[in-house]
Amino acid sequence: LTSGYTLKYHWFPYAWTGMVSRISDAPNWVVLTRVGPLVATLCIIALVWTITLRLVENRKAAIVGVLVFAASPVFGDWSLSISLAMFGSYSQHFATIWLLPMLLWMIDVERGALRAPWALMSIFLVGLVGGKVSHAAVALVAVLGFESVRFFQNREARRSSVVESFVAVSTVMGTTFYLFGTGGSLTWRPASWVPYVQGDLYDFPGPKYFFVATTAILMGMIYLAITFLLVGVV
Repeated sequence: LTSGYTLKYHWFPYAWTGMVSRISDAPNWVVLTRVGPLVATLCIIALVWTITLRLVENRKAAIVGVLVFAASPVFGDWSLSISLAMFGSYSQHFATIWLLPMLLWMIDVERGALRAPWALMSIFLVGLVGGKVSHAAVALVAVLGFESVRFFQNREARRSSVVESFVAVSTVMGTTFYLFGTGGSLTWRPASWVPYVQGDLYDFPGPKYFFVATTAILMGMIYLAITFLLVGVV
């Protein structure tokens, strides 16, 4: 399907599988159905373990965190599906490797452990747009919510909050335009850009209903997974 063309949509996961296929001489289907999902799952488990230990320095808590996270609907294979790391979508599964570090980024920013947090965040967001644009939208909502809380709670952090928020929006929008162009409904207007990520929002007429639905859908994609993670930490 992409012969003779530049693959832009979901370029990161499939560029990685293509590299592994060339190095190993394994067929594409082997990498996509065996190697790729295994690597993604191991990375996700390692990230959940690391996040839990960063919050609670206790190996038992980390074990519980991994078990609860694995049993949560985040993998999209049972009821109350959140579908952030859905096995049925390889790009979605693989992109979660870049989504979970955003939690580590927030923890380190809150603790003042990063010199240039905007730079690291920008790298993560570029990978997320290239991995799965819906994950980039989830990360962007999370970052803006996090920065809003910092802005009002900590006066000394207001300047960095504004800078990081600007970098986050610019990175996601700029990378999205670079990879996908202006085709379809993609424009600089958020009201047109968000339906590009979640087409179901077209069913909500009027700006007020639209933004309420937008917030509900984007936050709904992350709240339950984070809840399960926090339950595991506690």
